[in-house]
Amino acid sequence: MTSEAGSRIDGIPPGRCRPRLTALLLAAGDLIVLTLCNAAAVYGYLAIRGRYEPSLYGRLWPCLLLFILAYDVVGLYHGVALYPGAGLGPAEELRRGTIATSTCYVLLTSVTFLAKTSTHYSRAVFLIAWMLSVVALPSLRGVLRHFFARRSWWGASCLVHGCGATAQRMLRILRRHPDYGLKPVALLAPDAPTNRTHIEGIPILRRQDDVPFLARQGIHYVIAAPCDITTETLLAFIEGPGRHFRHILVVPPDFGHSGIWASARCIETVLGLEIRQNLLLPFPRACKRCIDLAVVLAATPVLLPLTLAIAILVRLTSPGPAFYSQARLGRDGRPFRMWKFRTMDTAAEQILRHHLEANPEAREEWERTRKLRHDPRVTPLGASLRRLSLDELPQFWNVLLGNMSLVGPRPIVQAETPLYGEMMGLYTRVRPGLTGLWQVSGRNAIPFDERVALDAFYVRNWSVWLDLYVLLKTFPAVASGDGAF
Repeated sequence: MTSEAGSRIDGIPPGRCRPRLTALLLAAGDLIVLTLCNAAAVYGYLAIRGRYEPSLYGRLWPCLLLFILAYDVVGLYHGVALYPGAGLGPAEELRRGTIATSTCYVLLTSVTFLAKTSTHYSRAVFLIAWMLSVVALPSLRGVLRHFFARRSWWGASCLVHGCGATAQRMLRILRRHPDYGLKPVALLAPDAPTNRTHIEGIPILRRQDDVPFLARQGIHYVIAAPCDITTETLLAFIEGPGRHFRHILVVPPDFGHSGIWASARCIETVLGLEIRQNLLLPFPRACKRCIDLAVVLAATPVLLPLTLAIAILVRLTSPGPAFYSQARLGRDGRPFRMWKFRTMDTAAEQILRHHLEANPEAREEWERTRKLRHDPRVTPLGASLRRLSLDELPQFWNVLLGNMSLVGPRPIVQAETPLYGEMMGLYTRVRPGLTGLWQVSGRNAIPFDERVALDAFYVRNWSVWLDLYVLLKTFPAVASGDGAF
């Protein structure tokens, strides 16, 4: 019920998100990064071999506003001006941002040539600036989200409609990932149990008459995730409480707790979802393999001496071989030998068996996660290698051979197949990965069933952009060491 002052609803805190401030911060960061990238390209190439006047490029600074407009058009500023952008997945944001940046640089280069000023400008400068920008822009956005996403003013407030499993899962996801930019302030659930006032820490709103008040307070997003989605119930919500909101996101029941790569298609008045089976498309698969080979070959001059040095350290610090191999399941269920640096004692199986027999808590942890936070089998050097993920360097050889990919599901052993259940068919569609979604989402700190769900999400939503996002996230995940044991 609305309070006597008319300024809030009892039990529901007022939305404190400031989407315009969020957009302003992102836009300012984008402008700074673009300016620095272009300055680095201009003066860097000039120092190497360029012959031009740097001030000529300074005259192009108004063109930076074209980039900001393009980013807003593709929805990177939380829908403040033109299009909705809050709630974008990181891979989709990377795709939109890269395409917008590339389009702007192509347009800028084309205009300089059409204006017959190409003799004054170096194409190499534009190319270097583009390469720096497509890497630096998403990196800075990641830094901004890391520091500000959990602040109360970040993003846009939203209302969630429904009280079933799908609605509750949406609440958990949004609370866990404030960087998505949507922060729930209330759950519209008239049919929620009367003995509950909150679900997932979010207050329950039972009166639909209070919805217009929330919309007037600046809440423009609503996520509709009712228990039973039918044409009648959906239209009743859209034309009823939903009519007060600018943006309505309809969430269908979960597809096995994993999304699918789908886009809306209308044929006259009939709405459908087009599902792209990216795994069956030859061009994306060829791109994935080309990226694997290019990265491995480019990194070889660094990997070889580092691998040799670590192998010597392993041999010097503990008895036994430097490398360890184990049979894992690959694409189409074919077994292969996965290589790692040895991080355990050579009597690891006996040590594990005795440890589990003597420690019931450790046995329960092992049966639940197939990992031990304090594993007695691991050597001191092995613990350091695991924390920095350096024990997995030999797997680049598996990538080169085609047994593994840089990004993919977690490589599993035959004994773990029952734990994947019906998801096993999805798992075997692709090569297992050196890194993956579960590694950059908490590594061993997340439950085993959530790792399976992340692997299933990756397979169903596989794209080059998702691979690039995971690769970019791998470096800070490895550097932090969170969840590594």
